[in-house]
Amino acid sequence: MTTRCTASLDGQLWCGPYVAWEEVIPLTLHLQTACFIAIAYLSGMRPGEALNLERGCHRINPSTKLHELHGTTWKNARTPDDAKDPEGQPRRNPWIVHPLAGKAVEVLEQVHTSELLFPKTLRPKPLRGTNGRSDARAGTGQTAAKMTTDIESFIGWVNDYCVRHQRNDRIPEDADGRITANRFRRTLAWHIVRRPRGLVAAVIQYNHISTLVTQGYSGNYHSGFPNELAMERWLERIERLTDIDRYLESGGHVSGPAAEELRERTQQAASKFQGRVLPTRRQAENLLNDPSLQVFKGDGLHCVFDKTTALCTKNEDAPNLGRCHSTCGNIARTDADILEVKAALDRLPQDRFAPPIRHHRAQQVAEHLTGIITSHEYRDR
Repeated sequence: MTTRCTASLDGQLWCGPYVAWEEVIPLTLHLQTACFIAIAYLSGMRPGEALNLERGCHRINPSTKLHELHGTTWKNARTPDDAKDPEGQPRRNPWIVHPLAGKAVEVLEQVHTSELLFPKTLRPKPLRGTNGRSDARAGTGQTAAKMTTDIESFIGWVNDYCVRHQRNDRIPEDADGRITANRFRRTLAWHIVRRPRGLVAAVIQYNHISTLVTQGYSGNYHSGFPNELAMERWLERIERLTDIDRYLESGGHVSGPAAEELRERTQQAASKFQGRVLPTRRQAENLLNDPSLQVFKGDGLHCVFDKTTALCTKNEDAPNLGRCHSTCGNIARTDADILEVKAALDRLPQDRFAPPIRHHRAQQVAEHLTGIITSHEYRDR
């Protein structure tokens, strides 16, 4: 092609200075795949929902300024005479997405002329044995199975590129096997749940992705995404309590006002759930209300949540870990928690020449953290 490459990666042209004609379609396919990954991961969509998006689906709400993706639904779609509508109907609620997902849509709208963002082919050809434009494949949508193959091809291209340019950011092999099109939705749920403090901390790394997804379209039960989150939360709590159970079995020490309650809940959870077959996502949501599972990890502590004694909230069914009070009776600490407390103590400023108010406050915090460490290591044993 005669157009020079201008895009750079780490200050260097990513290729070039020109792209060979025979590379255009393969590179465009990789670009399309990269856009799918961005949209699927940053929205929580099912593969079929993403693959059926159409040109013009990205809009910015004039009131909220949020980025929306509008799609089509076929479930329960009926015509005025109550027949099944083969063309589907516009979804009542759009997906609320990260701006990068909207950018991916804009890119796709520039690389082809198909109405679907993910057409089956980027260069329509007549079907074999026919002629005429009416027989072209244009307008046929991509499938999840084909997208999975394209993802594998994309990973291979990225890794080959890294080798050719001596880069160390190749995509490693996945220990869980093939990266399929439907894994991005579950991965998003995993990150939202596993990040400390859930939605609040996810804002830091994911730029409001978790808040947008769970509060927008994907947050209602029609989308099924809350069930994904419930399953991930159930797994995370079981894994945490299993780790605590092993810790206690090996003689691990627990301190704090809720230490005995943590031991009891851990034993209860082990007897109830050990060896249990994984529930469905709906069952996981119900199981999350089990009293033995109301143990939450905070910074340098475990919250053995009891709404009647919690100081962070009186009306919610889960703690507000961002407002944890050091005098709360729901706190318990393991050796691993104390390591986090020690790290927080080490991070305190040691500036003797700081303004008196700041210096005094730092001393108070240091004394408080030292007291927690001393209590765990000496007094409560």
